[in-house]
Amino acid sequence: MRIAVTRVDAHRYATSVERDDGVELCVPGYAFMRALPHDLAHYVVESALRLDCGFWGSGHAGAKCTGMTGLRGRQKPHADERARQTEKQNAQHLSAAERLVVCFESIVAEVLDKRPDLAAAHLKTAMGTLERYPG
Repeated sequence: MRIAVTRVDAHRYATSVERDDGVELCVPGYAFMRALPHDLAHYVVESALRLDCGFWGSGHAGAKCTGMTGLRGRQKPHADERARQTEKQNAQHLSAAERLVVCFESIVAEVLDKRPDLAAAHLKTAMGTLERYPG
């Protein structure tokens, strides 16, 4: 899977993803541009923690989250049905991944690498989320 995050202007970004099946999708950038764009933060967190059922893992498995639109490539037969099924199956994992990403973004935005006690408190809360949804 190839992910490209592009700055649209000083405050926004856009993300495109090309899956292994050749389908390219546009991921809407709902968040404002930060030091680390939200979609890229998802990739960093999910890769580091090996979360296979988070946002990008679900996308790799065929899910098309809300707002995603096709840019190129041909979907396999029953792709929309498979996408909905993957999203439903991974719903708890997607939610847990989102909480972890928000935690990571807070640590970055608040420069909590200089306050490890506060970073640890944020992370402890987020990791509790992850422990409820293993896998």
